[in-house]
Amino acid sequence: MTMNNSTYWVKRAAKRMIEYQSEADAVADEVAKAYVRATKAINAEMYKIFNTFTFESGLSESEVRDLLNKKASRKTLNKFKAALETVEEPKERREMINAINAPAYAHRIGRFETLQKNIDVQTANLATFEENVTKRHYVDLADEAYNRCVFDIQKGTGLNFSFAKMPVSKVSEILNNKWSGQLFSERIWGKTDEINKVLKEELLVGFMTGRGYKKTAKEIEGRMAVGAMEARRLVRTESAYVSSMAEMESYKELGVDKYKFVATLDMRTSAVCQSLDGKKFKISEGVPGVNMPPMHPWCRSTTVPAIDSSAEKGLTRRAKDPVTGKTQKVPANMTYEKWRKSLDNTYGDGTWETERKKLLNEKSDKQQYRSYKSVLGKENVPETFDKFREMKYNNSENYRFMRIDYLRQNKLRTNPELVLPNANSASADDRKFTEYLFNPQNKRGYAKGAIITSRLGYDANNYDELKSILLERANKYVAIDKGTDQYGTSYEQKIIVYGLKGKPANVIVAWKVCEKKTHLTSAYIKEIE
Repeated sequence: MTMNNSTYWVKRAAKRMIEYQSEADAVADEVAKAYVRATKAINAEMYKIFNTFTFESGLSESEVRDLLNKKASRKTLNKFKAALETVEEPKERREMINAINAPAYAHRIGRFETLQKNIDVQTANLATFEENVTKRHYVDLADEAYNRCVFDIQKGTGLNFSFAKMPVSKVSEILNNKWSGQLFSERIWGKTDEINKVLKEELLVGFMTGRGYKKTAKEIEGRMAVGAMEARRLVRTESAYVSSMAEMESYKELGVDKYKFVATLDMRTSAVCQSLDGKKFKISEGVPGVNMPPMHPWCRSTTVPAIDSSAEKGLTRRAKDPVTGKTQKVPANMTYEKWRKSLDNTYGDGTWETERKKLLNEKSDKQQYRSYKSVLGKENVPETFDKFREMKYNNSENYRFMRIDYLRQNKLRTNPELVLPNANSASADDRKFTEYLFNPQNKRGYAKGAIITSRLGYDANNYDELKSILLERANKYVAIDKGTDQYGTSYEQKIIVYGLKGKPANVIVAWKVCEKKTHLTSAYIKEIE
């Protein structure tokens, strides 16, 4: 079949995939609600059992288990009942009541087995519900994908032709194909069987260790939340498979021999989809997970009918610029690799790699940003998360100093015994700056001061700013003992000073401690190896 020069049907392929994913998410939301209902039912029944022990007996769960392991004869129990009338001491009275009621507690222990059976029922119901609701979705999706793909190609070609409806048998064939090793229903039941096992393990751990109801309930909620997320992943991935297979059937119906693999042009696209983008394959040789979507869980790639190169020249596709965040149009025949190179050509070498790192590290970067602000103080880190990332990925020197500063200050937090003695009351004689560091007549001191001036911007006119910084930061860094002489004990600190020129420096600060007094003896810049 020859395709006319039109962009409409190419755009529609991407639009269809987005809508299919949205429909899959709606089904996943419905399944997630079922998980919530099952979680509540399990925890509600568990609540009754856990509280039976504590509220009615006044004993902990471990005490109840100890009591149940002791057997008392009927004669002993009768004596307890008779003596109970004369016992006034609350503790002794409670112990006797618990001994008498031990059989009742044994019955309640039996309810633990009932709860396990309840988990069996809830997970089985959950699997049945998930299988039914997703199967309806997949059947409807297969018809929708087939019909919409044919419609879009009709629009793209400008031809109004008749076509056969996809047979029900073909839909069944698609659903019964173990394309990833298992049927979708087998994956559902396998997943819920595993959930069943894990929930019982959590219940048993809670019961045997005496862990409270709230902690056990929280663990169960966490396990069920993981199950719901796995269900969502399954729905999204299976939906991608069903729609992809249905579209292949539409291609066959319309006489299309080949399809082209189309990956999403953004930073989240997997390496395997990047490598397949733009490649053409025979429809008869298309295999999901090999050369046809979905290639992996959460896959967002799709296909379009392969067309003649001459007709493809006027077509465009959408790509998301990772630097500006805006969507732009690029030639339809631009592969992912060509798009990647175009980013480097536009913004500089390494742009794609940098933006990819930003995407993959976003969560850890946010945690890092919070940690840096906590340890270094807001004034010593970029004011926004975006500016922090700009520094991290584009200003390697400043970020390197900030990272070293964080590691050093955090080391003192975890090893407070290494703090400089008397750090909060340390002093610095002005003459160390006016007559030593910034005095041209003092060759030894001025050699150090000249480097400080060049790098940080401090000199004889504003040395008091540097002095204040060194004293203020004296209690934030590890102090290294350098030995003792007749003048006291010498200590050395490696302090990061950010300065007035936007270029931080590694400043070595020397201190002398004598008779509970600490004073500065020297300061100089040393490059970090």
